[in-house]
Amino acid sequence: MTSNAGAMTRAHSIRLYLDALQRGDAQAVLALFNARAVVHSPVYGSVRARQFYPNLFADTACSRIDLNGVFENVAGDSSAIALFRYDWTLSSGAQVSFLCCDVFRFSPRTRRIAELTIIYDTAVVRKEVSPHGISARQQR
Repeated sequence: MTSNAGAMTRAHSIRLYLDALQRGDAQAVLALFNARAVVHSPVYGSVRARQFYPNLFADTACSRIDLNGVFENVAGDSSAIALFRYDWTLSSGAQVSFLCCDVFRFSPRTRRIAELTIIYDTAVVRKEVSPHGISARQQR
């Protein structure tokens, strides 16, 4: 029963995260992370969450998230996955849409997100965003 309660907490945290991400609310997003949490992004690289989200939101005009599901790890560790469609309008006005899988690792002690690995096919995104997160169109 204890692991199930923890799993429900993780699923709830993920839903709160996705809602805040869609709203572009950096404060609400960062409140869900440990102070030293790291985000692994295919576009921005591996960066502390406190650096990642301000950069992401600076590059974002708006976003829409359609959640397919949250999947709990039955092995009992503190991880879960969210699968969703991410419709992203960059600050340049460019629009991209892709299926995304976010792998969350939670701190067992604080129940906050300790690590996030973002997985998606970057083929469509690479046309619009440089490895530094600045719109490729803005660099031309």
